Order: sequence, then C-alpha cells, then structure tokens
Amino acid sequence: LMRGQPVNIVTSIAPPPPRVPISFQRPRFELTSVDIQEPDANGFNLAVGISATNVNSLPGRIRAFYYILEVDTFRLASMRHLCDMQLPAEGTASGVLSVNIRHDRLGRAAAAMLSQGRVRYRVRGHYTFEAQGGRSTEHISVGGDYDVADRLRPLLGGIHGR
Repeated sequence: LMRGQPVNIVTSIAPPPPRVPISFQRPRFELTSVDIQEPDANGFNLAVGISATNVNSLPGRIRAFYYILEVDTFRLASMRHLCDMQLPAEGTASGVLSVNIRHDRLGRAAAAMLSQGRVRYRVRGHYTFEAQGGRSTEHISVGGDYDVADRLRPLLGGIHGR
C-alpha cells in the first residue's frame, strides 16, 4: 500500500447473526405420540408429538424443523414446519409436527405396517435454534415404535394390494 493510492473498503449494513455460544448444549428431543387425523380417500395426516428439553441456563426457541419421516426403512414424507416453540431455561416444551401422508406414497410401508402390527418410525433432519447469544442449525434424529391400531387397518387395508 502506497500513500495516495485509493483503498477499496467493503462494508455490510447488517452483520450476520452471532452463533450460539460454544457452551450451548443442544436440546434433547423425544417423540411423545403419533395420532392419525383427518383420514380421507387420498390419505391422512399424522400428528407427531415432540418434546424438547432445554438443559441450558438461558431460554431459547426453535424456529423451524426441516425433516423427513421414515417408517421402518421407508421414507414417507419430507416436510418443513415453521414454528415458534419457546424453550424455557432448564425446562421442557412440547409441539406437534403435522405430516400429510398420501395413500399412493405408502406402498410397501403399508404392507409392513399391516403384517408386523408394530412399526419403527423416525424423524430426522435439522432445526433452527435461537437463544440470546445467537442462532444455530442443529441436527435431529429421534424415533420410536408404534402399535398399528385397529382403526389404522381399515385405512390401509384398501391399498394393501397396490
């Protein structure tokens, strides 16, 4: 750099949001329920209950989930769920992820559900967590078992042969 030569300066109007501090611990998630809602000729909605426990001493919030739902090894749906789940400091909050399932997407998963009577399901993807110190995108992978209820069998019975 020589005296009298112009210098290019780049500025930004809005700096990127700060990252959540390194001492941050990810919330712990648990799937608490799976309920069938609004069945019709095209499919049904699954309401997947989720619980998040914040182990940090500061409150935070979950702003969005981006996830896929798998039943056994079959991928049933990809979803985006925008939300504002408030997580109290060292506390727990609950929410519901709504998943639209079309009958024509079930295929072999339906046969597995009917033949086994009990299936494993998993929600995996990522979520955005905001706290006083910034924002972070974190991975999520939680699952559980589901007993195929008698009320589910009539919904799936008509597509067993598809």
